[in-house]
Amino acid sequence: MKLYWRPRRMKLKKQRKGFPPLSNLNIFVLSIIVFLLITLIGIILISYVVKPPLMELAQTEAEQAAIYAINYGLSDVTLEQMRHDVDFKKENILKNHSQFIKRTYDDDGEVQSLTFDGLAIQQFMVERTSRVQDFLRRVEDGRISISHDEDSIININDKPKGISTEIPMGSVTGIEILKNLGSTIPVHFDFLSHVQTTLERRIAETGINSTTFQLVVHVKVEVEIVLPFITEPTWVQADIPIDTESVSNKVPKNYNTDKK
Repeated sequence: MKLYWRPRRMKLKKQRKGFPPLSNLNIFVLSIIVFLLITLIGIILISYVVKPPLMELAQTEAEQAAIYAINYGLSDVTLEQMRHDVDFKKENILKNHSQFIKRTYDDDGEVQSLTFDGLAIQQFMVERTSRVQDFLRRVEDGRISISHDEDSIININDKPKGISTEIPMGSVTGIEILKNLGSTIPVHFDFLSHVQTTLERRIAETGINSTTFQLVVHVKVEVEIVLPFITEPTWVQADIPIDTESVSNKVPKNYNTDKK
């Protein structure tokens, strides 16, 4: 019996085609590039998509803070009283400062003239401007912040928070059902100028032989709105009437005849 020896055929391993394995340095560099790209996309998204509605909401919050400051300054309410006044309106706290406008009457009891008491008005403006400035200063350092709770309009903080208000991220979508959802965005207000108050006298005819005199305080302040990645200055202003007087004298008997 003959035995035959056959040599085995050697199988050649097929070389895999593809990229060579990455070194640790290459992985690190690639991670940095991906991170920078994601950051750039996020900044572009914030600048062109999120910024306009977010800044509009922050502007509204700044105007609200200024309105609260003005009404607090022109009234005698305390911060604690103002805190829980959910249905807050300037008419609820402004008093009729009738001492600003003086009337004189003739023998028939008709109003002969109206005069403005300049000294009383000046004293009032100095005192009230100081209260407005104090409120805004508290908002700036975070001792007062705008509240969105159902039972309060402001928060009084024992220690400065550095945040003037917070905006829920869901509010940026503009969808009512989502406005209170998501994380909150901190907003800080820097008041760049002192409160500028001027007094305006308005006179308007409101009927036949009837005239209305009104004293209006115009308040203006420059505020810088500080958001994450966004800073923008703006002016906030409001007009608040502090006294109104109406004068109605008798209608002349020949008024209708003259009209014909």
